[in-house]
Amino acid sequence: MNEVAVVIADDDESQRREIAEFLDRLGVSHAEACDGGEAKKLFTEMQPKIVLLDMNMPKIDGVEAFRWMREQDSRAKIILMSGYMNRVREANESELGAFAVVEKPIPLRTLGQFIKNVLSGRVPA
Repeated sequence: MNEVAVVIADDDESQRREIAEFLDRLGVSHAEACDGGEAKKLFTEMQPKIVLLDMNMPKIDGVEAFRWMREQDSRAKIILMSGYMNRVREANESELGAFAVVEKPIPLRTLGQFIKNVLSGRVPA
């Protein structure tokens, strides 16, 4: 089993690469998935501390993958992302239980601070 700190799941390759390159600059280990099924596989294999899930992906969308991941490990910090403000609003109102629901593009400075806090233990499990 290979452990990574963050799984990035987004079918938009440019968004995924932007986050991955940012994490590389921070020295944070990560893995990438292009759909919810691949994200679920990486979640099982790598047991990340943080998952960034696009809500709109082919095959298995981010909300379905989120619900599955939450059943597997309720301690995982999962952030749902969407480029559609109405999806962000709906997810926030539905009280899914995600750590956060944010509009894309995700603010990298805020993401970096959050990741540092989780990995240093300042964000409780």
